[in-house]
Amino acid sequence: MIYWIGFCIALLFILFSLDDIAWDFVVIIKKYFQKDTNKIPLEALDNEIPQLLAIIIAAWHEDNVIGDVIRNLIESTQYPRSMYHIFIGVYPNDEKTINVVKELSEEFPNVHGIINNKPGPTSKAQNINYVITQIRQFEDEKGWIFSSFTIHDSEDVVHPNELKMTNYLIRRHEALQFAVFPLQEMPKLSNIFPNMTTGTYADEFAENHFHTMVARSRTDSVVPSAGTGFALSRELVAETDFEDILPENSLTEDYKLSFLLIQRGHRLHYVLETVERLDNRGKIVSEFIATRSRFPATFKTAVKQKTRWIYGITMQSIHFKEIWSKKNNFNFQQRYSLFRDWKAKFSNLLVLPGYLIFIYFLLSLILPLQPMYPVGSVSWYFCIVLTVMMFERQFMRTVAIENIYGWKSAIIACFLPPILPFRMVWGNLINFTATVKAWQMYFKGTTNKKEKSRKGGKTWVKTDHDFLEKDVLKRFHRNLGDLLLENKMISPEDLKLALIKSHEENKRIGSVLKEEGKLSEEFLLRELAAVKHTLYVPLQSLQVGPRLDHFNIELLKELFACPIIETDDSLIIAISDISPIDVQDRLEKISRKKVEIVYSTLNDIQTALAEPVKRINLKNSDIENCVSEGYLTAEQALLTLIYHEKSCKPINEVLQEMGLLSAANRLWNTQSYYGKFKKTFRMLF
Repeated sequence: MIYWIGFCIALLFILFSLDDIAWDFVVIIKKYFQKDTNKIPLEALDNEIPQLLAIIIAAWHEDNVIGDVIRNLIESTQYPRSMYHIFIGVYPNDEKTINVVKELSEEFPNVHGIINNKPGPTSKAQNINYVITQIRQFEDEKGWIFSSFTIHDSEDVVHPNELKMTNYLIRRHEALQFAVFPLQEMPKLSNIFPNMTTGTYADEFAENHFHTMVARSRTDSVVPSAGTGFALSRELVAETDFEDILPENSLTEDYKLSFLLIQRGHRLHYVLETVERLDNRGKIVSEFIATRSRFPATFKTAVKQKTRWIYGITMQSIHFKEIWSKKNNFNFQQRYSLFRDWKAKFSNLLVLPGYLIFIYFLLSLILPLQPMYPVGSVSWYFCIVLTVMMFERQFMRTVAIENIYGWKSAIIACFLPPILPFRMVWGNLINFTATVKAWQMYFKGTTNKKEKSRKGGKTWVKTDHDFLEKDVLKRFHRNLGDLLLENKMISPEDLKLALIKSHEENKRIGSVLKEEGKLSEEFLLRELAAVKHTLYVPLQSLQVGPRLDHFNIELLKELFACPIIETDDSLIIAISDISPIDVQDRLEKISRKKVEIVYSTLNDIQTALAEPVKRINLKNSDIENCVSEGYLTAEQALLTLIYHEKSCKPINEVLQEMGLLSAANRLWNTQSYYGKFKKTFRMLF
């Protein structure tokens, strides 16, 4: 009897683990033996005309984190602020969160609070679906169109380059899923056990998002949405007429959406791209363009979250018959990947019997117990196979963790102690407990009224969140050195030497690089503008600038500043890297207008100031009028001119590609023959 118990358990372990080995072979062949030709150079991202992008965040009782999350997102994102808008879905009975979001919308013009038409909590899917319907109304009011809709959680640390990458890829793919990696403290002996639970998330996500998702994407399998860091193209959302995008009757609406997309013949493209940057130790490292989030830190909260995942994915979203049904035109890889997800509700239950058998084996070495795996028997050979498979899986996990979190984390996760690491055992126990609870939900049903939404779907089973300290968040922000490395403008060695010299001589690193001839003024100002979240404007090539006859030209020359666009209440000023630090404050006091800063070369500024009555040409005059009349922000106007010059496309076409249709229509009416006739008629009569 003992022998047959061991035989069955070993056989089941082998059967349920074979697909993991198969994915590993795909990863090894694709990643380590085939050259990756799909790497996207970051400089290509800057050549794409920026489109309007929407970010959606659903919030229920998130008043303690949502303010810090949004401020960090805006302060770190390397994408024009006027070209992305953040829509936060809140509930009428969550006054604290509403107040925080209201403050954010007053502080940032691109942040909008959307109050749900139902009291909370509904399901997360309902919240997001309602926000999307309101974005559609917002588009009609503004005369805009958003090219994509990116969904994030209220505790996410969004990578600075995510929106740039989205703007590039959403033209080429229907939906995107960025890698998601849990945030981890730097590993030390003192935090190994306190961080045990969060560490299990890091291990599983590292293995899944570094290996498995890549294999799925490259074999045309099903790439599931992770629930955060995923973007849907406008065309995909428009198929549903902007209603009920996410299924509201599922606890894992993200996974269910992935399944529905595959059924409709759409694919989710997985994004795993890296950028180079200089870490705190002066070492060049590769950083993944990924979403970083905090995950549950206790056994109880982890079980609660994973119960929802297991129940929602394996018992609600996919069913065995659907996977293999001929009605679904799935290829073999897609069926296989769905089956792999579905079987987790069984394979997770093998963990406890497996550990009990291992304990029995250890006891049999010192006690006169009946051998479970006699030497030379079939079950003994099964154990040999299982041992090899276990070491292979542990090796692949080690590689993934080392690439994401470093070698210290990899050692703690996979070799403390060897054979059966604490963290792996703890993670398996969490998954086992969560699976048992998911089966309980399956058999008992979820009939509790609190678990029903107003529409009959599931309510939001959310996890409480906290956020990072500001000094930690600064590590995710971009400085000048990071951007120079990312765009291959300087070598890592030259950057290190320039950093040393800047500290020794108390100079700005940009000045050091320019003095040594490592960087031209134009390239320096382009990256400096990106650090400051503003624009670099080549004044001479764009031929921009308002009349200067009512400005103090001598003061402007002293400040190395040139006005570009002026409206009744605002002024856009171009400055150089040698302009005084307080130039913005001084010009605001003099002009009594809100002054916004952009960068331009010293030569361009001096040339523009030498012709005080110079007037921008007709096409740019119309752009300026669009700003005055509220069709465009000043930044959008300058972006239009910059990409008009860079792409050689007509201004109207640039505006349409950006999604600024109202401005495009306004310019069309003005610049058409009929529009010019009306304009001339008004001037004459």
